[in-house]
Amino acid sequence: MPFVDVAMYMGVVVFFLALFSMVVNWKDPLVRFLTILTVIALLISFGRTFSVIYDLMFYYFPFFDKFRVPSMILVLVQLSIPILAGLGLIKIISLKPASRGEKEPNLKVEKILRNTAIVFGLLFAIVLLIASPIKDWFIQRIVDSGQRGTQLQPLYEYMSEMFINDARLAFLFSGLTFGLAYAYLKSKLSADLLVVTIIFMIVIDLFRINLRGETYVENERIEALFEKPDYLRAIDQLNDKSIYRVLNLKQDGSIGSLYQNSNFLAYFLHYDIYGYSGIKPRSIQDYYDVLGSPANPTFWRMLNVKYIVFDKNVNYPGLQLIYSNEKTFLYVNQNALPRAYFVNRVEVQPALQILNLVKNNQFDPLEVAFVEEDIEDIEDIEDIESPDSTASVNISVFKDEQVIFDVNASGNNFLFIGDTYMTGETDYKLFQVRTGWKVFIDGNETKIYRANHGFRGIVVSAGNHKVEIIYAPESFEISKYVALSISSLVLLGLIAAVFIEYRKKKKSSVIQSVI
Repeated sequence: MPFVDVAMYMGVVVFFLALFSMVVNWKDPLVRFLTILTVIALLISFGRTFSVIYDLMFYYFPFFDKFRVPSMILVLVQLSIPILAGLGLIKIISLKPASRGEKEPNLKVEKILRNTAIVFGLLFAIVLLIASPIKDWFIQRIVDSGQRGTQLQPLYEYMSEMFINDARLAFLFSGLTFGLAYAYLKSKLSADLLVVTIIFMIVIDLFRINLRGETYVENERIEALFEKPDYLRAIDQLNDKSIYRVLNLKQDGSIGSLYQNSNFLAYFLHYDIYGYSGIKPRSIQDYYDVLGSPANPTFWRMLNVKYIVFDKNVNYPGLQLIYSNEKTFLYVNQNALPRAYFVNRVEVQPALQILNLVKNNQFDPLEVAFVEEDIEDIEDIEDIESPDSTASVNISVFKDEQVIFDVNASGNNFLFIGDTYMTGETDYKLFQVRTGWKVFIDGNETKIYRANHGFRGIVVSAGNHKVEIIYAPESFEISKYVALSISSLVLLGLIAAVFIEYRKKKKSSVIQSVI
């Protein structure tokens, strides 16, 4: 995982204490539960490399497919392993040293501790004595890993040295832990000293790994990151009250530029068609995968991209330069369509064909909208009529969770809305949940179609209508009222408890006064 800063590291002492606990505390139901949980979570985290378990979870367990990556489930391992380690240490402390004589020592545990300490001690000695061959073996492993291993050639010495030092410290800390535990059982040191020493080694081990990650350094010009860039100031001066999107295609490495976007425009409450999200819809990722870059005039036109920024003068049809300086060129896209508009006709096309038509700039989004082959109620879009000059769409409310349009349809028209499609029934085998957006025309709920692969489409009959789109998934509504009910019960319970306590005190004071 080359994009991860640091490893999911819990500490070598914690890890081996947890394994020790699994062996000596196996009869404890809690230990059995945590051990089984750890093994199952570890196997699931392998994802497609262990599909027997992962596919079962992914396809049949509710909400499991919402994990960003399979390794997210390792959080269960990170919770259970330290608990097991703590139970292992408690087991050691609970065994009284043999010299105290109140009961016979646990010879099985003593033997495990002694032998484990000896094994780690021998491994530590081996690593000290033959460090050079081990480093050579490690470097060869990197070389054998393929192209990426070859790219890391300048770091071979650094990586191998890190590996050998890790091995030394891992075997040293582990050997000391089990050696000290054995010494405790032989009355050579106190329980307090044992615990403090183990904690000290764990802290040192965790800190040394943690320091390998990116170290936070206070940015002396942190406020400069939130200074509004010149192209946004130029847009603000236009006093444009319409709804639009902005796209920064500069390639100078500045924050907010192409491949350095990081949702920068969101700082200043501007809409964008580019950026980063770990939970982006699959359809949006499909567009990025097929287009390769957001530099696509059809994509801009379809999705309401009104302002485009470059770091050099360009010659795209329909782009008019409205602001420039040495490093910034701001254009208004005269071909940009509104956020919502009527299209002339609707066609059925496969998903990949739709994406390729956009990629190759082979269709006009105002002329046609595409729905996919698996569409239900296809008869509802077969009689779509082209809007005439009287047709109009005006946005009266535009919020994250609610959009309201005042529309005038000249016939049975198809309204395209350039925002993400997400609606329908989610079937989890055991139950169904209504997810995503709902649309109401004059208060009556109607269907949202998946238009142009990832966006919304609505059939509107002739006449003036109020179209309202709200984000109101049933799961949220149910959770809201469940939370409200439980909170209300807790509050009533607290009030009742206070009242009962008050009555008890009052009754007690009356009895005392009588006495």
